[in-house]
Amino acid sequence: MDPVMETYETLRRRAYSSESLQRRSDDDDHARRFIETVDWISPQKLRRRSKRAPPTVKPPTAASQVAQRLGFQDPLFPEQWHLVNNANPEHMMNVVPVWEMGFTGKGIISSLVDDGLDYEHDDLAANFVCRFPSPLSPS
Repeated sequence: MDPVMETYETLRRRAYSSESLQRRSDDDDHARRFIETVDWISPQKLRRRSKRAPPTVKPPTAASQVAQRLGFQDPLFPEQWHLVNNANPEHMMNVVPVWEMGFTGKGIISSLVDDGLDYEHDDLAANFVCRFPSPLSPS
């Protein structure tokens, strides 16, 4: 039996046995107080975990060709390796097929919740809207 479930059952028996209800000991009172705080308990089930590999991605044409075909004017587009990456296609977002289907994101507001994001970094600060004051900034 699971040791947590076994401890719970022992405390439950101690808390509600007819013998403990007749006598008043600190152990029985402790068991009763503990059991009354537990609304639900269930043993954990062991499950096999396996690391999933990213899906295989067919490398697109060169970034400059993608930019030309889709009408992107950004001269730095080929340097955005996370969008088009022929050298390591498993590291890119595989967004080109979505763009080719006509989804652009125009009019869409996205939100990112990540406590590890450095929104004060030079690359992000100018384009980041923070609704909360920085914990590092003076109040």
